[in-house]
Amino acid sequence: MITESLATAVAYATVYFFQDYMLFNPRKKNPVGAESLPPRFREVVVETSDGVRLKSLYFKGDEDKPAIIWNQGQSYDIWKMGFVAHPYINAGYSVYLTGYRGFNNPGKFSEKGFVEDIKAGYDFLKKRGHDKIVGHGYSMGCAFTARFAATRQQLQAVILEAPFANLRSVIMQKYEKFTPALHLLKYDMNTESWVGQVTVPTLVIHGGRDSKVPASNGEKVFAASAASVKEKIIIPDGTHYLYQFGSGKMVMNWLKNTAIKSA
Repeated sequence: MITESLATAVAYATVYFFQDYMLFNPRKKNPVGAESLPPRFREVVVETSDGVRLKSLYFKGDEDKPAIIWNQGQSYDIWKMGFVAHPYINAGYSVYLTGYRGFNNPGKFSEKGFVEDIKAGYDFLKKRGHDKIVGHGYSMGCAFTARFAATRQQLQAVILEAPFANLRSVIMQKYEKFTPALHLLKYDMNTESWVGQVTVPTLVIHGGRDSKVPASNGEKVFAASAASVKEKIIIPDGTHYLYQFGSGKMVMNWLKNTAIKSA
């Protein structure tokens, strides 16, 4: 009984005091299969509605194609993850990689703040003449992408790559010892709820062997989507790092053959 009580107390203390350090890891060295950053990106500085000045990355592609605003997950930063934009750039799309607050940028971690960071990137693209913008979220970034899409309703399409249904469900699946303290979480990150308010064409893509975010999460997000035009792709052997399993080509095909034609 004492051991059980102690374990519960530790779980409470850990979640309450250290959740930011557990959830966000911008200084992580290199993602699996990392490549060089596309040289054509240039660093830009945008200012959010709450006054945070953020460094982000931008590439201007063909004017007749939509711009992609890409929103990363909980680890690394855009300078380490930028290589995932190679397929977009090679196909001529403009790309904006959102630099989150706290991710080698000023500002404190905040779910609402991350959505504001995406909004600042969206506004940056609009000011540069990009009328059609597609939101691409990866892992944790899916929650913020879906929330932004639901509240702004101005994206042309939404791509959710390796999404979790909501933060609590993932923690319960992977870290049962923290379950008693889940009500202390400052973060909701409920992709499943927000995507129920997104009506633009939506792609959910997940790996069947994703050990970080099991594919059942992608199934839930897809089922919850309110889009009349939506598609689900499960890559059977895919892990959490879907760029190693041809996801880029699949996304390009969907954009060209489904999303852009349907919008």
